[in-house]
Amino acid sequence: MRDIKREFGRRLREYRLDKGMTQARLAEKGGLSLDMIGRLERGQAAPSFKTIGKLCEILAVPPEALFGGRSRYEISPSEQDARLREICDMLTELSSDELRWIKSVITVVLRR
Repeated sequence: MRDIKREFGRRLREYRLDKGMTQARLAEKGGLSLDMIGRLERGQAAPSFKTIGKLCEILAVPPEALFGGRSRYEISPSEQDARLREICDMLTELSSDELRWIKSVITVVLRR
């Protein structure tokens, strides 16, 4: 049987790092202690449903992503590459002002 706390912790760390976030920043945004984030990432603590919800919101991932399951939101790398190419093609046709606006929209959506 797999260790669900360890899997959760490994995935939490992976998604946190993907977002370029420190443990301290994740703790601050989630209203959790730095110690708790560390314990979660090491698989030494089990999060509450409320904590799982907060972490998923902050990291912009569905709950199943943190438990090692395949998320319905995940796409294959080749499909992701194709989508990124389409977006880049669309962006090359925009003016500087339109690009600035798009950047501001993306910044808000990604909460960075």
